[in-house]
Amino acid sequence: MDGSLGAGRDEKVAGIVEQVAYDARLTGYDDTEVLLRERLADAAIVLDDAEIARLVRRIEEERP
Repeated sequence: MDGSLGAGRDEKVAGIVEQVAYDARLTGYDDTEVLLRERLADAAIVLDDAEIARLVRRIEEERP
């Protein structure tokens, strides 16, 4: 990801959410939360359970 080192926390989270949404469209939405948690952990971003649940809902509500 070019420029990811200069991205702020919110931009990083938004990018991760976008990646997870794309991957979920390809593989199905059964593991959206697991995938999101893994990507956040890989990026060393800590969110509380309520925020993760909100992001998962957003991803799943926007699915085609």
